[in-house]
Amino acid sequence: PALDGHPDLCPEALRSDGTCRMKWPRGWVSADVFYRDKQFRIIGAHLDSASALLEVPQGLELLNGPANTTLPVIVAADLNCDCSNPNDPMFATCVNFANAGFTDAWTVVNPSDPGYTKHFPVLSQRSDYVMVRGRFRVQAAVLVGENDSDKTASGLWPSDHAGVVTRLQLPGE
Repeated sequence: PALDGHPDLCPEALRSDGTCRMKWPRGWVSADVFYRDKQFRIIGAHLDSASALLEVPQGLELLNGPANTTLPVIVAADLNCDCSNPNDPMFATCVNFANAGFTDAWTVVNPSDPGYTKHFPVLSQRSDYVMVRGRFRVQAAVLVGENDSDKTASGLWPSDHAGVVTRLQLPGE
């Protein structure tokens, strides 16, 4: 809506009603972080939810691209797969992350809590993860934005998913 009526700012042609609608392909971003003489890579990603034919290759691209490093790695992502459900069509992505040496930070400190992040108002599926590989020590993991009290004044949820916030200790700290 912020770009509606602004043909000079909208990267796509405005619709006939003056609205700006952009294609929103899924993707990832990564950064190598230097902190207290330590180095690690952090990756943010959002894999496709439409089909395993798209989502699984995107996960592999992530693992074979920015996650393919000797650095310790944090992947904070909407993987659009439920790693607790082998019947999930996207479950192969969970297996691929595990096979690449990643650990779900949530389950390290909350082994008996599924950590559901999808399907408000009753969260019933997991999609969002902080995956770690390397010598990180997981200290805590909590959900945010999942309570009625988190809604905006107009009654909207802050996002379409609950967020996962994780405290990690750097290797050697």
